[in-house]
Amino acid sequence: MTEKKGGQDTYNPEEALSKIDKDKFPKLYETTERLMKSKEAEQSLKVRAEIAEKAAKKVAQPLETETPTKPAENATPTNEFSPKDYLALSQAGVPADDLDEVTDFAKYKGITIAEALKSSYIQSTLKEKAEERKTADATNTGGGKRELNKTSGKELLKKFKSSEELPESDEDIQKLVEAELQAKAKLR
Repeated sequence: MTEKKGGQDTYNPEEALSKIDKDKFPKLYETTERLMKSKEAEQSLKVRAEIAEKAAKKVAQPLETETPTKPAENATPTNEFSPKDYLALSQAGVPADDLDEVTDFAKYKGITIAEALKSSYIQSTLKEKAEERKTADATNTGGGKRELNKTSGKELLKKFKSSEELPESDEDIQKLVEAELQAKAKLR
């Protein structure tokens, strides 16, 4: 279950999972299984981070044929976008939440917004954030408590007379009948 790694014990959940009797120890099995999945996710994130670092370093190194850009000419001043920047941002479909990420990267590298949008680092970051938003939207299906629609008998009566549609709930139908009886009693 534990391995020596550089003089330090490390926990190997795959080995532990194979030794646990699922029927006798279901909670231990589930916990070990979750730990194994989190280790896999951690490893996946580590690999993605390494790839992103390599991509960022690749972008940071100018090609030999290119002339180095001057930050003063191409970089946008603080909180000011040129018309080309607005066009590039709108064509790329960058959400408002990600504008700071793009502008900070452009300022850091001393490049224009359009050039920053072409970088693989920003493209991967924008895709990752879009996936996070999509996941958050999918998991946020429930809402808070919904307010009950409490309409008075008079309102139900007016609505019934104008559209001749009965309310759906039994309570509202009861209110409608009572309001109708009160209205007839007033006429007598």
